[in-house]
Amino acid sequence: MLECFKRDDSKPTNDIGSHGEGESFKPKWGYIVPHTKKAGGAETPDNKWSEYQYGKVIAITNGEFIPWDDRNHGGVKAASQRLVANGCNSLFEDHKNAYRGFTRGAEVLVIRGDELSVKYAEFILEEFKKQFPDHPIRGIKQMKKGGRGYANLVAMKRGGADVALLGEMFFIDNVKDWIDPEVYAKFLVRVMGNV
Repeated sequence: MLECFKRDDSKPTNDIGSHGEGESFKPKWGYIVPHTKKAGGAETPDNKWSEYQYGKVIAITNGEFIPWDDRNHGGVKAASQRLVANGCNSLFEDHKNAYRGFTRGAEVLVIRGDELSVKYAEFILEEFKKQFPDHPIRGIKQMKKGGRGYANLVAMKRGGADVALLGEMFFIDNVKDWIDPEVYAKFLVRVMGNV
């Protein structure tokens, strides 16, 4: 493919201001439940919660304030397209990390060079640190092709999102890192609620 025809997924899908907000960008958040019902992702040590189950509870709890979709019908890109069609321009796919039951911390993945997404990832991590000061912040990870979560981030962009974030806000396999879903849901409404 010729270089001039390659799509730059680190850039917003639409020019800033194309959503009717003049020159300033105002995010309208959409929430993507991670994984699928059939392949639920990582689990708690007692197998009571998978990433998918946790995400579905968050989505339903916050549905009045944050539109949501899941990956069961067409994957990340299709979920993104449905959310963008619903007026969302900023998407957050809400994973949970897992690593041998003892690692802790919050991080947000973005496409390398995506400055607009980095801005909102920084905001979310700053607010997370305020609400959960005992949780380590692992930072923003700028991913390139082949990196963890990169395909999901590109799928969000190609689904029409201007901001594409993949959150790994705690380690689901570490009981010391666990956050009660009700508390976490309220946090997301505070930082992403379209109110």
